[in-house]
Amino acid sequence: MLFRNSSHSSNRKSLKKLRLESLERRLLLAGDPLVAGESIVISEFMADSTSTLMTRTRSSAELEFEGGSESPDWIELLNVSDQTVNLSGMHLTDDAMDPQKWTFPAGTELEAGGFIVVFASSENISNPSLDENGSLHTNFRLSEEGEYLAITDKDGRVIHEFDGSFPAQKTDISFAASMTESTIVDGGPVEYLVPKDNSLEPNWKMPGFTHPDLVSQPTGPLGYDRGGGDIEPAETIGAELIDRSRIDFSRGSMVILESRPFTETGRVAEWSFYSEKTNAVTPLIFKSTDNGYEIVGVGAARTSDGSGVQSFAFDLQGGSDTVDANGYFFGVKDGDNESDASGSIVWANSKEDSVLRFNGPLSGRISVGLSFDGGRSFGRVFSVQATTSAMLEGPFESDLSGAMQDASTLYARFPFTIDDPQTIQLLELQARYDDGFVAYLNGQEIARRNAPNELSFDSLATANQSLSDANRYELINVSNAIGHLHADENILSFHALNDKQNGEEFVIDARMIAAEFESVEMGYTAVPTPGNWNSEIVPGFVSDLTFSHERGLYDQPVQLELSSNAFDNAAIYYTTDGTPPDPDNPSSIRYEQPFEINETTILRAGSFQDGWLPSSFQSHTFIFPENVKSQETLSTDVIENPDWGPQFTDSLRSQPTISLITAEPITVEGEFFTSAELIYPDDSQGFQVDAGVEVYGGTAVSFPKRSMRLSFKNI
Repeated sequence: MLFRNSSHSSNRKSLKKLRLESLERRLLLAGDPLVAGESIVISEFMADSTSTLMTRTRSSAELEFEGGSESPDWIELLNVSDQTVNLSGMHLTDDAMDPQKWTFPAGTELEAGGFIVVFASSENISNPSLDENGSLHTNFRLSEEGEYLAITDKDGRVIHEFDGSFPAQKTDISFAASMTESTIVDGGPVEYLVPKDNSLEPNWKMPGFTHPDLVSQPTGPLGYDRGGGDIEPAETIGAELIDRSRIDFSRGSMVILESRPFTETGRVAEWSFYSEKTNAVTPLIFKSTDNGYEIVGVGAARTSDGSGVQSFAFDLQGGSDTVDANGYFFGVKDGDNESDASGSIVWANSKEDSVLRFNGPLSGRISVGLSFDGGRSFGRVFSVQATTSAMLEGPFESDLSGAMQDASTLYARFPFTIDDPQTIQLLELQARYDDGFVAYLNGQEIARRNAPNELSFDSLATANQSLSDANRYELINVSNAIGHLHADENILSFHALNDKQNGEEFVIDARMIAAEFESVEMGYTAVPTPGNWNSEIVPGFVSDLTFSHERGLYDQPVQLELSSNAFDNAAIYYTTDGTPPDPDNPSSIRYEQPFEINETTILRAGSFQDGWLPSSFQSHTFIFPENVKSQETLSTDVIENPDWGPQFTDSLRSQPTISLITAEPITVEGEFFTSAELIYPDDSQGFQVDAGVEVYGGTAVSFPKRSMRLSFKNI
């Protein structure tokens, strides 16, 4: 079963076109389960999933999982009570006449504030070991056109239902309950003291506690890093170190691994590359700026011995080797700072990776503080990596190194106020710690990590927390503690533990998040969150655009008008290069008024309005046969032939045309997204459908005109 994982880090079918009626408001369910005092609600579902949750199944626990992963539709349930609920014997159904259609197996429990996700695949799996993720599967699927959906109790009584039908859905868009999320503790204010004995128990955990040694500060984290601890590897960024097909022939050029930034706090300790050349290479650390990239760290240049994979210590020559997740990148320069080289590190074209490249020669220009703007981004993957060693992330407003000399514990208190705890349905504690803690809400224990059963002022943590983990907030569901909240003043307190006296590092920091919803209001979200708190929802989609002229073949220019029915304030964007017409796409053009189409044009357009999901992106190809005839890629043996040339434009009108629109050239390297259009020369109805396209065949790939295969994903 797929539950919300309390240890997650916050580093948080037919050819006809599916049309959705715009909703006037969010869907407020009749017989609201929260108003009725029910414990379980359907909090989110997806009725046309292609990639959200991937899984594989097997018919027996003795068999291996085989074949490719699939993404079935899914249903998420939420326990809104403050007690664990036993789901055993309860039911999910898509048929109002069959309220007990699919049954939860014995032993299925859902903790307070917890989620469970069930695949609606029709595979009828009640043994979690038969699913790769340990999930259950219903014996029915969901219809993207809308249908009945409910959870019922053991006797078939409806707990929560979409009476009649839920509204039509779109691909990879979920339908979710609205949740109002608020941060009630955000790292501060915080007060702390180092206990000298157990005399402050239990008063230090309670609201209103005062003490002469209690120190207050506006924000956390509380901690220190004395250094000298064991070196812990943090992360390795960069691609696999393998031989690739190409090298750079420009002397002294520089590349930045822009698609693989550093994501954790640490120090660059080692760097590696693959090279069969005997050239020098200089490792560099960059920080992104408003205007480009600045060199913030320079390592010692190393000379390749041509043996392939080679690794070197990052010997800092200038600047800093410290990085974090706030815009730090690794890069290399061909040659050292006195001479330029070329072709040192191998690379290949890539759809997933990109590098920012600056042409050389750059010798004499490699120094800390030097900024680079411009450059050119390429879809390339280089065989180069950088590895960091972990360090504790600050900054620490108060360095507790002295205060905790000869101590292993700290009392930390986070005061906060709330108006009405009765409106809170979910509660989550987010904690950073090195090495352990016991957390209390108004004196009542709500969570513990790496703590002994019996606590004392000089207790030690039972395990060492890695620095990488100590830099992340662990998400802990504490919804069963909602009853401990008070109106007005509250205290979240921690008995924080180190794993030794005079430990090399220590940290405690906290956030607490609450979710409120008094009724189940449903809406659409483009950010599905199966097994987690829901993201922002909207009432529906902007209606699809209306084109004043349809796709087809034209002899004369036309004035094209685009309109978004019922959305007078919608912003319409279009592109003519095959890329998506997103507002943040540099190729997108804001539609202001009708414009002339006077040559062969591929047009993609969409409509956007705040508070709504965008319309479907629509593609229209306008073909002017005379333009087609003048294309440079056409064979002159045909176009200039005295017999065939004059027949060319009429020949285009004698058979249907297929237009494939892509955002990038179609190469032999995998499948590409395409908008496929079928255009009839007599203006009869064709169609447009999104699909995948790939070069197909063996020998054909060596010819300029290649065979292609279309894969229709949602038909």
